[in-house]
Amino acid sequence: MCSFRIIVVSYLNSFHSCIINFLHLENILSFSIKFTSTSCTDFDFSPLAWSEETNMALCFKAIKKELSSKRNDFFLENNRLLLKELVSSIHGKYNLIRVFSEEEILEATNKYDSDQFLGYISVHTWYKGCCGDRDVLIKKFLDWPDRKHCATEHKNVVELLGCCLETEFPILVFKNCFHGTLSHRIHSGTTSTCLEDPVFPWEEKLRIAAEIAHAVAYLHSFTVRPIIHNDITAENIILDGQGGGKLANFSRCIPLPLGRTDVETPILLGTHWCLAPEYVSKGRVSEKTDVFSFGILLFELLQCSAHLSNETLESALKKVIERVIEMQFKKCIELANICTSDKDSERPTMKEVTEELWRIKKMRT
Repeated sequence: MCSFRIIVVSYLNSFHSCIINFLHLENILSFSIKFTSTSCTDFDFSPLAWSEETNMALCFKAIKKELSSKRNDFFLENNRLLLKELVSSIHGKYNLIRVFSEEEILEATNKYDSDQFLGYISVHTWYKGCCGDRDVLIKKFLDWPDRKHCATEHKNVVELLGCCLETEFPILVFKNCFHGTLSHRIHSGTTSTCLEDPVFPWEEKLRIAAEIAHAVAYLHSFTVRPIIHNDITAENIILDGQGGGKLANFSRCIPLPLGRTDVETPILLGTHWCLAPEYVSKGRVSEKTDVFSFGILLFELLQCSAHLSNETLESALKKVIERVIEMQFKKCIELANICTSDKDSERPTMKEVTEELWRIKKMRT
């Protein structure tokens, strides 16, 4: 019997570049990954009696090889995209993240079992899972929007732990802080505007508003390049179970070029009913675009009702102001009105919005 051994050694030192581009697409502006390893695969070949079974075995082997090749193609393409987007943003800072295999993702979600399913938003689904002894959130894309995804580290931004690059669309793994979305919290209970709503207390609403405002202000003012989230809605805010909220879904965000305060885009992204007028009419995106969307979110928190027309909104606000005398509530309505001004020049910055909300928050104490 004749046999021989082929040792195939594949170096994975280029893995550092595999991840860089993808994380710009979601949750890390700049980071460095050190991953050096070698894999050694032994192939043992022996003469086989040629038969139908041999043909079948070779057929299965060819199919397996093709699937492996396809997975590798996804891996390389995702790496190329990731590197292209993020290499310019490193600037010496780094965050360590983990790279998960597709098998680990399948095991964590029990092969995407329905019991692990949390919800569907836009072009992705959320699953809960467990990796080792750690509870995680899995973000599985159903499509890959042709946009940049970015965010940064902030206590009110969902924390990214790692990603999987072996699938057709990259999969993200987050720290599990999921206790529903703000949208579900607003609309699952009473729609009363009373400040003492037992289902959703006023203090909790105000805290979430202030925290999300701070997270958006951070994106605008404290990153390498200003980042426009471009989809600030109650659906994209995850509740942490401790009375706070975390900003999620950066699939539609737009980083502003250095030295620019706005940018024009030919395609409208984001949730249409909360887009700023200048974005809808001219395709112009700036920090004030997020301010407008935040103002709509603030109205939704105050009113517990979304998609209000201007006439309905004015009527509802008048009744609320007549009925509620608490200064905090009225100040929040005034702030929401300023944020949703038709002229972007009349809107405050998110930093100013954050400062005002913290001032309002302190009034009641």
